[in-house]
Amino acid sequence: MTVDNVAPLVVHLASSACTETRQIFSVGCGHVARFAVGIARGWCAPPTVDAPTSEDVAANLAASDLDDLAFPESMNDATRFVARRLAEVP
Repeated sequence: MTVDNVAPLVVHLASSACTETRQIFSVGCGHVARFAVGIARGWCAPPTVDAPTSEDVAANLAASDLDDLAFPESMNDATRFVARRLAEVP
């Protein structure tokens, strides 16, 4: 895990041939891969609840499994994702 392993990606990203933007990469030991931060579908408290309790969260945390992740490209995308989920709550 030396600079020699990271420099090729840095050179590529700085080149005019690179079309990658808004990406995160994991680099080391000759391995280069995109790194993603995703958001799970999760659980939404019913609109009749002012604020969920820690017991509510504990009882519903399983709804945050990682089977169906979304990959927002910005905080605006993440906010829209949450807004859509809130609109689905009966």
